[in-house]
Amino acid sequence: MNIYDDILLDLQQFHCQELWKFCKNFSNIRNDNYGLKLIDNIDYFIDIGSCLGEVAFTAHKLYNPTKIIAVEASSKNFQCLSNNIGNLDNIILYNKAIYHTDNVLVQLIEDISNIGQNKINDYLISDTNLVETITIDNIFDKHNIDMRSNIFIKIDCEGSEKYLLNNPLLLECKQISIEMHERDKDVKKICDLFYKKILQSHIIVKGNRKIGKNYEIIFQKKC
Repeated sequence: MNIYDDILLDLQQFHCQELWKFCKNFSNIRNDNYGLKLIDNIDYFIDIGSCLGEVAFTAHKLYNPTKIIAVEASSKNFQCLSNNIGNLDNIILYNKAIYHTDNVLVQLIEDISNIGQNKINDYLISDTNLVETITIDNIFDKHNIDMRSNIFIKIDCEGSEKYLLNNPLLLECKQISIEMHERDKDVKKICDLFYKKILQSHIIVKGNRKIGKNYEIIFQKKC
């Protein structure tokens, strides 16, 4: 039995909401959707859209980073996340939404058929299901992340990647694994600028751009 088999067995014990029972095979880990096997060392693992914590947990088991920072907007998912990995000694959890401004309240629109697809509503229409925001700058500053270290950032936040794609901090990360949502019209222009910048410092090691669609893509910093 290899370490991935051990990890998948551990994941079977994860707490999850009833609607998540169908995903207990953790195909995103089995298929290495975020490219954890494509890197040989991680000092800091930043998980934006951590959901149940399965990717952060896998990074912990494989590399035992100095620090793992997991951000999850949904309070329901966050409760499961906290139960699953909150006891790890190198983990920091945030029940917040990634955004371009810190400490404001935004509304989270939940998909009752798939609670992994919760989206921020930029236009507050009620005072229900509100979540506080955090920026990637705040995360890096607060935790004194050494920009010379091996930083792995995984971004799967259902369209909210548009709030951080063109942040220069991403250019310093050794590996960037993103689920892109270019199906959203307002994301394409942001992605155009992102690709123009990121491909100067990084190469694509898995996936490719699919304009007008949602897709996964992985970048690694050039040597």
